[in-house]
Amino acid sequence: MKTKRYVGLTMFDLLKGLAMIGVMIRHSIAWPVEDTIIWRILYSVMMPIFFMTSGFWLKKKKFRDGLKASVQYLLVPYLIVIGIIDGIGLVHRILLHNLSEWRELFLVPSILVKSGEYTRVGPMWFVFALFVAWCIFYLVIQIKNEKIQIMLAVFAGIIGGCLMRYKLPFQISQGMLAFFILYAGYMCKKKKLLEIKIPPYIYALLTVGWGISIYYGTMDMSTYNVKNGIFTAVGSLCGVFIFIRVFLHLNMIESKITDAAKWLGRYSMWILCIHSIEAAVVPWKVLFKVVDQYSVMGCAVQFILRFLLVIAVCQMMIHIQKSYIKRRNKRI
Repeated sequence: MKTKRYVGLTMFDLLKGLAMIGVMIRHSIAWPVEDTIIWRILYSVMMPIFFMTSGFWLKKKKFRDGLKASVQYLLVPYLIVIGIIDGIGLVHRILLHNLSEWRELFLVPSILVKSGEYTRVGPMWFVFALFVAWCIFYLVIQIKNEKIQIMLAVFAGIIGGCLMRYKLPFQISQGMLAFFILYAGYMCKKKKLLEIKIPPYIYALLTVGWGISIYYGTMDMSTYNVKNGIFTAVGSLCGVFIFIRVFLHLNMIESKITDAAKWLGRYSMWILCIHSIEAAVVPWKVLFKVVDQYSVMGCAVQFILRFLLVIAVCQMMIHIQKSYIKRRNKRI
């Protein structure tokens, strides 16, 4: 094992990779864990990590160019994945002569982008919420006055937090709150907050703010459960900033284990899309005839099988992409 100093496009890979593992573990647990201290801590930072690190890499563009990028990198993957999920679901429900369930579980939530337990949108809520956040970002960033930008980001966070309880369609409330978090990541890069030395008392204050948000708030955006809105989001940002600073050092470590986790972070969007399809259409009920779904063993077996399936499909897609690029380059 050795360490090296490396700051660049892969600087968040280890953190995102471990967060992605956390997402799949959570989706493999069938019993309520939301109120346990470990998961309250993880919930407070798990999805904000992806929003904040996404904002870190955003740059100012003309709104038209930004919208085009948002559609290409986020909306198109959402439509493709949801199309696959709904298509497979339709065939299955036709065979079961139960089209009404397909409409309720698949079609309507997919069109309205309504997330939650009784839909098949699954983790793709995040992709659409990020799409909304990017669109807002590229609109706000056209304003030259930075103070007005910050005010609008805070305003969007406040409104998004207040609207969360109404479970609006198209991830409107999640997208607005995500924009607030995302813009914080953008400012973090612009002000070079990851490059300057932070005094210990600042870390202490951040930890206190994070702890208060964990104790008094909740940060489960997928189920519209964000208690205390922007105040919880601010506390989550404190936790995410601490995580990022810590993992910038850990990301320098080179080993087979960390390299594998970094690979997951590098392809986190692909993995999330594959996981969404797998979670929606794989008949896991067959597995639970062998192991108890509500046992630790059942959770572990499902996670391992889910993880191996997702990685195998991702590897296959990477191979197909590389082969396509190689053939295209030969033609050129």
